[in-house]
Amino acid sequence: MAAGTPDVGGRRTPGWERFVFTALVLVATVLAAAMFDVSLVHPTSQPHFQVLAESLLHGRLDVPPGTYDAAYYGSRLYLPFGPLPAVLLMPAVAIAGTSFPLGWLAVAAAGAGAWLLWGLFDAVGVEATLERAWLVVLTLGGTCYLAALDSGSTYFVSHLVLLACLAPALALALRGRAPLLGGALVGLATLTRAPAVLASLPLALLYLERRDDRARALIALAAGLAPGLVLFALYNLARFGNPLEAGYAYQLQGDPTLAAAKAAGTLSLVHLPKNLYNFLVAPPLLSGGEGAPVVHSPFLVPSEWGTGLLFISPWLLAGLWARGRRAAILGLGAALLLLPGLLQFGGGWVQFGYRYSLDALPFTSALAALAVAQRGRAGWLGPAAAYSVLVNLWGANWLVHRLGG
Repeated sequence: MAAGTPDVGGRRTPGWERFVFTALVLVATVLAAAMFDVSLVHPTSQPHFQVLAESLLHGRLDVPPGTYDAAYYGSRLYLPFGPLPAVLLMPAVAIAGTSFPLGWLAVAAAGAGAWLLWGLFDAVGVEATLERAWLVVLTLGGTCYLAALDSGSTYFVSHLVLLACLAPALALALRGRAPLLGGALVGLATLTRAPAVLASLPLALLYLERRDDRARALIALAAGLAPGLVLFALYNLARFGNPLEAGYAYQLQGDPTLAAAKAAGTLSLVHLPKNLYNFLVAPPLLSGGEGAPVVHSPFLVPSEWGTGLLFISPWLLAGLWARGRRAAILGLGAALLLLPGLLQFGGGWVQFGYRYSLDALPFTSALAALAVAQRGRAGWLGPAAAYSVLVNLWGANWLVHRLGG
């Protein structure tokens, strides 16, 4: 075993790497499960999707008075979030009521996501089994995905459902298969988070690259996408009289900082510098702040506005070394899905990492995987996973307790 064992794709995997991989997965799973248990006992947000599911079961689109972060229009309250998570919860809410923990939907999305990411990295061209496994662990445990999973919060679970929709859609496009299904998956992602519709452009470019019947592929992609877009437009029209209004314009803001940010523009370039800083380079903060006379344990804490990619998920930067047309398309997809969050007021506060970056995670992780497939040198995956998973376990633990666990 010391000499290594052959793996799929011809690379010999050192025995120590397999051992470290197994140990890291077990430790991360146990700790993540412990934090998830805390979020189940102490929910970190109102049961937004559960109450919407109950409303849908009774043929209504509005939510009860007093619902936090709702949009007020026509003397009624509506959720400004995409409805798909609520639709998925309808059977559980019909049986267990609105007390059904949202965290179980997060676990289901993460379980599906692990399997779907495996297929995505295979479609990218990562042949070695262990390298693919490292990339799945890095994506789910070495990014702010882990904090989103453990939080059990409305604001984070939508991102997990989105990844479970976009990862297989991207894998299909990379293989040039089933454009009708690929479009339908993007439509479902759009019913979760509206910016997901932008993924249709890079998927269209991938289908144009891989298929001879290009016109038919584009028509099938559009036909698959259309039902989701029509349903979302009708949902908005029925609530706000405008197919393009999801409710953010009418959302009630109780926090003065967020209210001031929204006054500067719901989506505006004025928010780009702050959001870009928090997404990329914002460091952890001194415990007690810079003015504290003495710094005590835990010495460093995350910023509520975000902790930069350079600190929590530097492995994603491997995507900068990917080359070729496919890399350019994946990079375009990542940029398109990042842009709305970077322009949005609030930047996802309160969070660990930058939660809006999760919308682009299928593309950014696929880009890093493409660099691994092209370069053929993946000895850095193990150390990168050890660092990134530990940092994100720290951040997830902080977020669960910060939000009320």
